[in-house]
Amino acid sequence: MFNDDVDLCYACSGSQVRSLDEKYEFQDDEKDREQEDEWVVVLTFSHNYNISIPGQYHMNLVCDDAIKTSHAQIIFYGGVLVGDVSFGILSDKIVVGMVYYGVTMYTGGNIAGNFYFNFFILAIVEIPAKLFVIATINCVGRTKVHCFCMVDGDVACFCTIFTVLYGGDELQPLTLTLAIIGKIGSAVAFALIYGDVVGGKFGQALPLVIFGGCSVFAGLLCLLLLETLTRKLPETVREAKDFAK
Repeated sequence: MFNDDVDLCYACSGSQVRSLDEKYEFQDDEKDREQEDEWVVVLTFSHNYNISIPGQYHMNLVCDDAIKTSHAQIIFYGGVLVGDVSFGILSDKIVVGMVYYGVTMYTGGNIAGNFYFNFFILAIVEIPAKLFVIATINCVGRTKVHCFCMVDGDVACFCTIFTVLYGGDELQPLTLTLAIIGKIGSAVAFALIYGDVVGGKFGQALPLVIFGGCSVFAGLLCLLLLETLTRKLPETVREAKDFAK
């Protein structure tokens, strides 16, 4: 294969030189990779803390991690903001609706006195509540008025526990008064939250459309329930497990 010893020496020396080149090439790649990693750390740190790097130290290196970090921060803080706003609005609407209807339905039938008179009082207080909203919303602002009325009405409802537990029939008018204050606060908050969200003729029909749509949806979901025709209803947990089979 080799003509003489000289060719053999050239061949051996060539393979050694090639292997040495590959070794040094590998070492250079490792150094470049380590240097790139160091610059990634430096650029990420400078990007996060708004530190400028002098021009003589600039390299043709793009810090992808810094861009990803910036995008991740935007997504994170945007999600937190949307979550806070959504939770605040939804919880406010749920609580306002619960207090508004709950105080009316509970107080009318569970507080001592005439049933119809109690409902009349709880209905007539809607007028001063709406007038209060009209007079204050443009002067003070929606947020402060809403907070004041919610806290004031809820504290009044909470105080009824003392008149009921530690008072007798002679304090029933005071209990009704506290309930009325709670109803006024909830009525004001209800008007602030739900007042004129959708106007016009469509706004007049929108509540009935929502109620009807929810009823249709609930009716369709009933088809997923188990049929009870000609079947004995379960009375124990074991029978309920067997009933679903």
